[in-house]
Amino acid sequence: MGKFCKFNFIKLAVVVIVTISLFIPVFARAEDNAKTGYIHLEQAMRNYEAFVDVMEEVREFESEIESDLRQRREQLEQAHQKLQEEAQFLSPEEQQNRQQELMQTHQQFQMDVQQSQQRIEQKKARLLEPIHQRVQKIVARVAEEKKFDKIVRYDLEGSEIVWVKEELDITEELGNRLAEEAEAGEK
Repeated sequence: MGKFCKFNFIKLAVVVIVTISLFIPVFARAEDNAKTGYIHLEQAMRNYEAFVDVMEEVREFESEIESDLRQRREQLEQAHQKLQEEAQFLSPEEQQNRQQELMQTHQQFQMDVQQSQQRIEQKKARLLEPIHQRVQKIVARVAEEKKFDKIVRYDLEGSEIVWVKEELDITEELGNRLAEEAEAGEK
């Protein structure tokens, strides 16, 4: 019985391998027919004046915030140093109260740092949105002119598809079929 099972398994494996190998050329041809364009967005934007201006504005905003945070951090460090110097002259209760105040101030400072980072990112996103929209329009226009099926953005972080021929998008069809399946399941 063991030899018979081995034989059936080998026979099945051969059938699967042959079947898969028959479809490989079909997949390869389909991929060969797809025309793909690539963009390195950072490189393209490097000399785009509107982008350079926005990034300069973001850097200035970030610098102002960092200056304020640096000043507050120094004040916190000075308050901590002062507490350490005066600790021997304070009652245990007064020392504990001042340590608690300092800890609360430090926690508030940490929250302010996080909020400042969020404000910087929000401003950057808001300022870059019109540029992003302009880039998307130009990418679509170039893709259509050069008859690309898709455009891929690549950089050190990886790659992503930024434009695809409309007829290749099956999102609506997927949504319709999911709705149909849900309706069929309810009946």
